[in-house]
Amino acid sequence: MKAGPVYVSSSCFSFRGLAELLNDCEKNNFYNIELGCSFNYHRNYFSILKKYPKFNFLIHNYFPPPKDSFVLNLSSANREILKKSINQCKKAMDLCAEFGVPFFSVHAGFLADLKPGDLGANKKIDISQYIDRESGLSIFKNSIEILLAYGSRREVGLLIENNVVNKANLVNGKNESCLMVEKEEILTFMELFDSRYLGLLVDVGHLNVTANLLNFNRFDFLKDLGRYIRAFHLSANNGIQDQHLPFGKNEWFLPILQQEEFKKIPKILEFNKSVLTVEILNCMKMIKV
Repeated sequence: MKAGPVYVSSSCFSFRGLAELLNDCEKNNFYNIELGCSFNYHRNYFSILKKYPKFNFLIHNYFPPPKDSFVLNLSSANREILKKSINQCKKAMDLCAEFGVPFFSVHAGFLADLKPGDLGANKKIDISQYIDRESGLSIFKNSIEILLAYGSRREVGLLIENNVVNKANLVNGKNESCLMVEKEEILTFMELFDSRYLGLLVDVGHLNVTANLLNFNRFDFLKDLGRYIRAFHLSANNGIQDQHLPFGKNEWFLPILQQEEFKKIPKILEFNKSVLTVEILNCMKMIKV
C-alpha cells in the first residue's frame, strides 16, 4: 500500500510572514504544508494563499492568527474566551472550505484559562484557576457539537489533538489541567458522537510525554483509539518535555505508521524552528518507506 501524504508544519520555520514562508518552501519543494502558529496577523490570508496554487494545505489551531493573541480553549468557563475560541475555529473552517482542506485540527480543551506565556514545558499554573473535569468536559462537548455542525455544512472535518501533560502541573501525580490525555477519557468522549466528520489528530510527542508521566502504554493507546485516528503530528522527545525534535530511524512510532489502518493518513512533521532542511528530508524518507 502506498504511503499517505507527508506535511511539514509551519512550526518548523522561523518566518513570521506567510508569503515569506511559502516562498522558502517552494524553493525546497515542500508543497504539503500545515499552517499553524507563528505568523504575524494579516487582514486577508485568503488573498495570499490564492497565489500558491501548487500547495496542499492543512490548517491547525491558531491559523489564521487572531489580531490579539490568546490561548484557544474550547472548554473555557469564561464566556468571552469560549466565544473567541469557537469563532477562531469557524474562521479556520471557512478557510478550509475555500481551499478544499479536508479537516481542521484543534487542541483539546484546558481546565484553566491560560495566557500565551503559560504555554511550554515546566510552566506552573495556579491550581485555584482549575475548573472541575466534569464541567470542562460538558463545555468541550458543546463546543465540538457547534463546530461539527458548522463544519459539516461546509464538508470540513474536525480533528481533536490529544493534549500533553506538563510535569509541573501534576496534582498528586494526576492530570488536573487538561482534557483528552488518557485513552479512557478520549474513548468515552468520542463515543458521544456519531459523525464521520469527527476524528483524532494524535501527536506522538504529546503521547510519549504523557504516557511516561502518567505511566500508561503508548501502543495500547494507539491500538484502542485506532478507529478514530485520522492524522499524526510527528516529533521526538526525551519523554519528559515536548521538545519537537527530528526523529531517527529507530524511533518508537515508525513501525506504527506502516500499519494498514495508518499508512495512508496524513503525517505532519512538527519540529521546532532550529530544524535543518536536511533533517526534514531525512524524516520524510523514513516515513515513506
